[in-house]
Amino acid sequence: MRKRMFPSPALVIALIALFIAMGGTGYAASQAGPTNATVAAVTTKKVNKRVSSVVRQLRALKSQVATLARTPGPTGTTGPQGLKGDKGDKGDKGDKGDKGDPGIVGRLIVRRVDVPVPDDGTVQAGLSTCPAGERQITGSVNLANAGSGVAGDPQILQDHVEKNDVTLPADAEDITDNAAWRGVSVNPAGGVGATTMRVISVCTPITP
Repeated sequence: MRKRMFPSPALVIALIALFIAMGGTGYAASQAGPTNATVAAVTTKKVNKRVSSVVRQLRALKSQVATLARTPGPTGTTGPQGLKGDKGDKGDKGDKGDKGDPGIVGRLIVRRVDVPVPDDGTVQAGLSTCPAGERQITGSVNLANAGSGVAGDPQILQDHVEKNDVTLPADAEDITDNAAWRGVSVNPAGGVGATTMRVISVCTPITP
């Protein structure tokens, strides 16, 4: 689509000033008398008056042109879609990422500690840990006849993870390499008789 070209505001003002000045001179000459003195007097008087009028008109016109120059025109119609650009060059190969941390779950190995629980009402505790080269995933406590509903049944008092130094971990503490499973139970006297508490750790080998 061919773009229309418009004269600049400065060119418009200059042309108008030229036409008005030429018309003013001709007008002054036509009003003069036959003598040179009269012609000069009339011409000077009328030209000065005409020039003053032209100056006022030019100033007003300049203000109007400036206003028009600052006023945005209406939005044109959308042009046709451009051609599809060329395919860009292939980017450089990225840097190799850092090696990730070793995975936790691999082979699962059960480690168990059996704790005798006599029927004398004493509290018995046991701690199950994973050996060097393994990490604990979870654990549990098993006690025969616990909670069967018979009066005087053995009871599991504690069944939870803790650190292998027999202290409870703090909130959000990382105990990946020193976790253990703790079990505590009691077997009232005169109940089902002596039993055994099994404290179990589920371990997995540490990946080098």
